[in-house]
Amino acid sequence: MLPISIDDYVSSDHFVRFITANGLSSVFILTRGSTISLNFFLFFSNILTHFAFMIKNLKVYFMLNIAIFGPPGSGKGTQSKMLLEKYRLDHISTGDILRDHIARKTALGTQAKALIDKGILVPDELIAQLLEEQLTEKVDSNGFLFDGFPRTVVQAHILEDLLSKLNTSLTCMISLEVDKEELTRRLLERSHIEGRSDDTLEVILERFKEYTHKTVPVIDFYKNRDTFFPVNGIGEPEKIFETLEGLIDNVVRDKK
Repeated sequence: MLPISIDDYVSSDHFVRFITANGLSSVFILTRGSTISLNFFLFFSNILTHFAFMIKNLKVYFMLNIAIFGPPGSGKGTQSKMLLEKYRLDHISTGDILRDHIARKTALGTQAKALIDKGILVPDELIAQLLEEQLTEKVDSNGFLFDGFPRTVVQAHILEDLLSKLNTSLTCMISLEVDKEELTRRLLERSHIEGRSDDTLEVILERFKEYTHKTVPVIDFYKNRDTFFPVNGIGEPEKIFETLEGLIDNVVRDKK
């Protein structure tokens, strides 16, 4: 029950009700001879006061939802870790979700494993079910950082629909921009340090080609929604993160 005090004043011409609810004062006046009955007037005044009280005390809950894109070698993993820590977001990786369901042998996991074992890509419909379950389990989250999703325009539409069910949306889609020469240098250096003989120049260039082919339509999707933000991914990781912080804080300020 709301803490409400009610004071009525009756004159020869009017019935006046003063209502105070937690510091919010309302005055309702019924003119004698009005077609509105006194009972309806009293009921209506109470309802309006409760509604006004709720609006006054309503807290808008804002979720920070980020999708971060970047080609292999762009430093996406490093920046993701810092974003998760800074903004206390939940990390949403469709790959991790799939592996977890398969390991636990859930119905969806068993269905996904059967497809994977046959060399068939897990369809978007199944990914959507897995993702929806994960998101609805975290409705009290500060927000989500999406890793590896969405990869296609269809998945972008799926994500948009899932977030709308939680009365939220994607805050920003950040793309770490690094030129091909720098990316190639980084990956070849990493390959040498980690002894990854499979990361040859030919393989690296093919990965760039695949990334560009898949992500350009998704980038256009978010450009049309004014939520696409390219960021220079060349430089010290800390300096790049400072740029990300400034960008995100500005976007959040504009949306609130």
